[in-house]
Amino acid sequence: MYISGGSSGNYMTGMASGMDVDTMVKELMDAERVSYDSYYQDIQYYEWQLDAYQSSADTIKSFQDDNFNYLNPDANLLSSSTYMEYNCSSSSSGVSCSVADNTVADDRYEVEVLQVASSASISSDNQVSKAITGSGTSDLNTISGEKITLDLDGNVRAILIEDNDGNGDIDYQDLQNSIDKAYGADKILVSDNSGILTINTIDGSGSHSLKIAGEEEVLEGLGLSKEDSLSNRINTSDTLGELSSTMNNPFVFDMDGMVTFEINGAEFEFDEDTSLQHMMDTINNDSDAGVTMIYDPIKDKFEITSDDTGLGSTLDISEIGSSFFSSIELNNIVSGEDSVSMINGEKVVRSTNAFEYDGVVFTTNGVTDGIAVIDINLDTEQIYDTVVNFVNDYNDMVESIQNELDEERDYDYKPLTQAQKDEMTEEEIEIWEDHAKSGVVGNDDLLENMLEEMRVALYTSVDGCEYTLSDIGITTDSYENGGKLIIDENKLNSAIEENPEEVVKLFTKQSDTYPGTSSARTLQSSEMDTRMEEEGLMYRLYDVTEIYVSTYSDSNGSKGVLVEKCGFSDDYTELNSSMYKHLEDMEDKLTEMEDELNQKETDYYMEFSRMETYISQMNSQMQMIQSWFA
Repeated sequence: MYISGGSSGNYMTGMASGMDVDTMVKELMDAERVSYDSYYQDIQYYEWQLDAYQSSADTIKSFQDDNFNYLNPDANLLSSSTYMEYNCSSSSSGVSCSVADNTVADDRYEVEVLQVASSASISSDNQVSKAITGSGTSDLNTISGEKITLDLDGNVRAILIEDNDGNGDIDYQDLQNSIDKAYGADKILVSDNSGILTINTIDGSGSHSLKIAGEEEVLEGLGLSKEDSLSNRINTSDTLGELSSTMNNPFVFDMDGMVTFEINGAEFEFDEDTSLQHMMDTINNDSDAGVTMIYDPIKDKFEITSDDTGLGSTLDISEIGSSFFSSIELNNIVSGEDSVSMINGEKVVRSTNAFEYDGVVFTTNGVTDGIAVIDINLDTEQIYDTVVNFVNDYNDMVESIQNELDEERDYDYKPLTQAQKDEMTEEEIEIWEDHAKSGVVGNDDLLENMLEEMRVALYTSVDGCEYTLSDIGITTDSYENGGKLIIDENKLNSAIEENPEEVVKLFTKQSDTYPGTSSARTLQSSEMDTRMEEEGLMYRLYDVTEIYVSTYSDSNGSKGVLVEKCGFSDDYTELNSSMYKHLEDMEDKLTEMEDELNQKETDYYMEFSRMETYISQMNSQMQMIQSWFA
C-alpha cells in the first residue's frame, strides 16, 4: 500500500538549499492522496456492505435448512407428516403399530395374530465338537499328587490327581470322584476307551463348555498332548485347517485345498488358513446369499437362517469337492412361515411381521390370546409445537434482518484510512468501526421487498383451505418490527382440536397445477402466480426464500437474487457474485492509484534533486568567481 513520504531514496534532500525536502514532499503528497484515501474508504464501506448482505443471506439459508429440509423429517415443514404424529396403544404385546401416513381410515382396530412370520433355517442334528480326548494311553499313577485345571463354563477349579478310594491305584474313577467333589456330580463325565481318556460335559446337565490345562508332563500322564483338543467346544478363531481335527466329524478340503460351496447361488471359496469366524462373517455380509450363519457354543451346533421371512424364504446350499457342511450335519430343516392375522374381521397374510395395512404399520410380535384392541390417536400437541417452533424461527429471521434495516448510518464516522489506524489503539479502532459500520444496509430495498413478500405470502388466503393464519390465532406485529408473528395460544389450540387436518393443510397444501419444489425455479411469472394462490404457507415461504437464496438456476439461468448479488461467505457463490466482482474492480483501481501516487512522489523527489544539483553547481561557480578577486 502506498505511504506518503516513505523514503527519499538516493535523492539529494536539501544539502545545498537547506530545505526540509522530505517534509515538503510529504505535505505535497498528503494533498495528492486525498482522492486515494476517499476511494480506500469507499472500498472498506463496500466490503462491509458485502458482509452485511452475506449475513442476511446466511440467515435466510439457515431458516430454509431448519424448516424445509427434506433430509431431516423433523425439519421439513413442507410435509404434513412433520406435524401429524399418532399415538398407538395395544392391549396385547403380540401386536404393535405405527402410522404410515396421514390418511388413517379408522382410529380403532381389532387384531388377532394367528401366526407370526418366520425364516427358513437349517441346523446341525448333533453336537459338532469332539470331547476332550487323549491321543495316547493314560497312566494316572505317574502323576499322583499333581493337579490339573478345569474350566467349566467359566468356573475354574484345580483338580488333584490322587487315590481317593484307598485301593492303592489311581484310575479314572478316582479322577471322576475328584471332579465331582469340585463341581458336583452329574456334570462332567470321565470315560475310558481302551485306555484313552475322554472328558466331556453330560447332556442335559446344564453344563456346556469345558477346558483342561496343566503342566506338560501332567497332561502326558492323562494321555493328552498340546496337539490334542483341550476343549469340548470348537474355537471360531481357529483356522479351517486347525478346526477339522477338533470336530466330531473331521472334514476334508477339495483337490485344491479349499472349502468350496454355494448358498442361494452365491459362490464361496476359503483356504485352510481362513478362520472359521472370517468364513462366517463373509457369508453373513454377502447380500446375494441373504443368510446368517452362526455357531452356538451352548448347543454346540451350527445354524443358517434366511434373512427373509415367510414361505418364500429360501435356503439352497451345495458343496463342491470339500465336506465341511456334511461334517456339521445340517439336516434339521425348518421352513419359513407367513404372518397370519385377522384385522377387523379381515384375514391378512404377509411374508413379514411388519406390514402396512389401511395406512397403519402393524408389527406382529407373537400369537395373541384372543383379540387385541389397537387405539390410534392424533397427537395434537405435535401440531401445536411444530407451528410454534416455526413461528419462533420465522421471528428470529425477521428480527435479524429488520435490525439491519433499522440501523441508520452515522455519517460522523467514516471508514478509517491506514494512516488514521496507525495513530489509534486496537480498542479505539474497534469502537470507531462499530459506529462506521452501522446502517450499511439500512432501509435496503432488496431486503425490505423480501420481508414484504413473506408477509403477503403468509396473509393471503390459500385456495381450497378453510382457515387463514389469523383464523388459527396467528397475527402480525407492527410494520416497524418487520411484521413478526404473534400467537394467540388459546385460539391456536382450539383450531387444532377442532380441525387438525385443516390446520396442517393450511401450512402444507401443494399447488394442484404446479406441485412440488423442483419445478418452482423454472416457472414463468404467471405460472408462479397460480402456484402461489394454490399452495400452502410453507410452500409459499419456500418459494420466496428460493427467489433470494437459491443456488439453482431459474428459467432465465439466474440463481437467487442475493446469491447473484453477494453469494454466501467462504463459498464459490461469493466469487461469482456481482458485488465481489465489483470489489475486485475497485481494488484493481486502488492499485493503479497507488502506482500513480508512488510515481508522483518519485517525480517530486527528482524535481527537488535537480534543484539541489543546480544550486550546488551555482554555489561552486560563485566560490570560483570569489576566489578570482581574493
